[in-house]
This record gives sequence, structure tokens and C-alpha cells, in this order.
Amino acid sequence: MAQMKDRLPEDVDYAISLDQTLPVSEGMREVVETLVIAILLVILVVYLFLQDWRATLILCCSPGFARRHVCPVPAIRLLNQHTFDVGPCPGNRSGG
Repeated sequence: MAQMKDRLPEDVDYAISLDQTLPVSEGMREVVETLVIAILLVILVVYLFLQDWRATLILCCSPGFARRHVCPVPAIRLLNQHTFDVGPCPGNRSGG
């Protein structure tokens, strides 16, 4: 915005009335934090089921582990739903 102000006429000024970057950044941080906690919990459950740290390590390092057990697709959908929603609120029945 500072670079753009140099190109504006002298009598034109701007003001940032609503800054969405902070809530969006915080929401993305919380999603990543939740995903890390989920991965750790899945590893713990796998360890409790197998009762062997070597088998747990081998299973958790396999290429399909995250795809099958953690499933990051719902996290991505949740991220898209909360950060890029520009339409009306789904619970709003007034139509606006």
C-alpha cells in the first residue's frame, strides 16, 4: 500500500478499515497445529496397538501412512471453508 500511495494524487488518502490477514493467519496456524496433534495421536494409537516401537516406526514411515491414517483432505477442506468463504453465512436464512 505504501508503494501505491506514491502513485496516488496528493489529495487522495487511504485507510485500512478491515485487516483480514491476522484472523486468517491465526486460523491457518490452528489448522496446522491440529493436524500435528492428530498425527501424534495416530502414532500413539498405532504404538499402543502394535506394542513395538520398531513396527510403529516402520509403519509410520511408509509412504501411504498419512494418506490412509491421517487423511489431510478434511483439513484442507476445513482450511478452505474458513479462510476463503466470501459468500453468505450458511446458517443465515435471511438471504443476505
